Amino acid sequence: MVYKKAQPTPKKYTVTVHYVDEQGHVIKDPFTVGSDYADGSRYDTRDHKPDTFSYNGQTYEFKEIQSGDSETGKINGSNVDVTYVYKLPTQPTSPTQPTNQTDPTTPTKPTSPTQPTATQSTKLPQTANAPQRGFVALGLLALLGSLGLIPRRRKNN
Repeated sequence: MVYKKAQPTPKKYTVTVHYVDEQGHVIKDPFTVGSDYADGSRYDTRDHKPDTFSYNGQTYEFKEIQSGDSETGKINGSNVDVTYVYKLPTQPTSPTQPTNQTDPTTPTKPTSPTQPTATQSTKLPQTANAPQRGFVALGLLALLGSLGLIPRRRKNN
């Protein structure tokens, strides 16, 4: 009689999604994505993450994945739990009336402006007018002389 060694049945793992509010209270029943995952196989729970859903008459919005959880990955020898955290949307507050209301006051009439007083003479000083005439005349004589327009005396030999 020959005995054959029985092959061990490979272990199967479960991926479960949990839904909680910001305080950690369960707001939706957990959902089992699958219970036949083999070690090393890939999982993805993103299809089971609604952006919003209603629970007890309130609408919750997705906030975050619980710290330490991963919505996609590989089975690593244990069951996987992914927890999605939801929050209630903030309700806008109605504006309140100011407590200390005061009536506006009538503005006072501005005073008329005064004319500025002159502390210095408004006439600018005249500088370098007389000496420049001499330089201009000297420059013209030099120019005319170089062009030969001033008659020169010629020596008669």
